[in-house]
Amino acid sequence: MYDSTYNNILSNNTKEINALARIASALAKFWICKRTPETTSEALECLGGAGFVEESILPRIYREAPVNSIW
Repeated sequence: MYDSTYNNILSNNTKEINALARIASALAKFWICKRTPETTSEALECLGGAGFVEESILPRIYREAPVNSIW
């Protein structure tokens, strides 16, 4: 029953759902790109010197965080 109702909603509102998905993905990228540099910086502060060790993933995330908004 749930599947038939869900499919009925999708088939009737495909244009609206596509438009909403297009806007929602852009908003999600904007929000994530604005928050990631601050979050990774705070994570580095919490770990102290161990956060800057290149063997972990955190330094890479910290360096690449500003690039995500361009990409």
